[in-house]
Amino acid sequence: MIQHLIHIIWNQRKQNAWIWLELVLVIVCLWYTTLSLYNNYHRYSEPLGFDITHTYRLEVAERSADAEGYISAPGEQKTGSSLLKLMDRIRRMEGVEAVSFSIASHPYNSMSNYLQAYVDTTATRLLWYRVSDSFFDVFRIKASNGSSLRGKLTESSVILTQDAINKMFPANADATRKVIHMEGSHEDVRIAAVSTPVSYGEFFGCVPSVYTLFSDNYIENGINPGNINMAEVCIRVSANADRNDYADRFLELANNSIHADNLYIKDIRPVEYMRYDLISSGVKRMRMNTLLGGFLLISVFLGITGTFLFRTRQRRSELALRVAMGSSRNKLLYFLFQEGFILLALALIPAFIIAWNIFFATDGMVGAGTSFGFAEEERGVIIRASRFFIAFSFSVGLIAVMMIAGIILPALRAVKMQPAEALHDE
Repeated sequence: MIQHLIHIIWNQRKQNAWIWLELVLVIVCLWYTTLSLYNNYHRYSEPLGFDITHTYRLEVAERSADAEGYISAPGEQKTGSSLLKLMDRIRRMEGVEAVSFSIASHPYNSMSNYLQAYVDTTATRLLWYRVSDSFFDVFRIKASNGSSLRGKLTESSVILTQDAINKMFPANADATRKVIHMEGSHEDVRIAAVSTPVSYGEFFGCVPSVYTLFSDNYIENGINPGNINMAEVCIRVSANADRNDYADRFLELANNSIHADNLYIKDIRPVEYMRYDLISSGVKRMRMNTLLGGFLLISVFLGITGTFLFRTRQRRSELALRVAMGSSRNKLLYFLFQEGFILLALALIPAFIIAWNIFFATDGMVGAGTSFGFAEEERGVIIRASRFFIAFSFSVGLIAVMMIAGIILPALRAVKMQPAEALHDE
């Protein structure tokens, strides 16, 4: 039976060649769209490793010598010392649970730093977070075993994320207290703890990262008028205190009483707002891709269904004649379905080869946004072939349903034709 069907398909190769080419292109396009949407959704829904609810970023500024309200004091005023005083006063405010200091490190800050870390002579590129010890309390970043990271970070130690440990020490389940060498440092540092993987934000995915400490001593001596604008002072407030007007009330209170020497709080902004600014383009892109995917699906449905509808309708007389020659209607439908699925099977081979090459050329992350220049290999991500087969199977299944819809309607009409009418047409 199959040989007979292949012989029929070969005899009609001029018409079937265009259908075969259409099926190849449609399978690849549907697979690409499906995998792109799947990868985007998967990256968007990945655990972030931090919690920004009830957190705020404070913008700290320093008055210049000619500004109104400038405080002139005997001796040298250290900007860093004033910042520590300001943070201490903020910490004592009602409703404030924790205060942290960092540079280019808090979630959704739209900035990033990198460094190379070495195990022996093997280098690994890491996303670099420079934070105070309280940073882990503000954003509720936990150790990989769920415990607190408070007090673990010191000037002579670092904290690595779990994905960094997996990449740098693949053969060791516990890398705590092991030693690594940091780029630009003259001394080795000890791994004090391992945190959960941390994402830069939705659509970015988790990348191997390292935390180093901003101690009070460093803040006091390292922060000056030239870099105070880079300071990230973040706070976590209690759920009871965090009402809709909290930012306005905080800023009003800060303007009246919360300052240290010439440092003052210029602005306060929920980190949630910064999240929206950072990921809004990704959300719009995902929505647009979803709409394009829906449009493509409708177009493919109309194209595939219409092609087989027209093809089957053209053969109405042939089908009715087969019924007149003794073929049962069920056998006739089975014959048409088999013919369509053989064409689909012939299209699967080149479509699979094209899709597989695209999959590996993109490290399996078709349309999955950005990872700050980290290749999937650098991120320690294993290419998941299961995603390829899920998307490919879904695409082929959809096309099979469309083919059935395009075949069954005209076929049912054809088998209802009277034999005399079919013979008359012949």
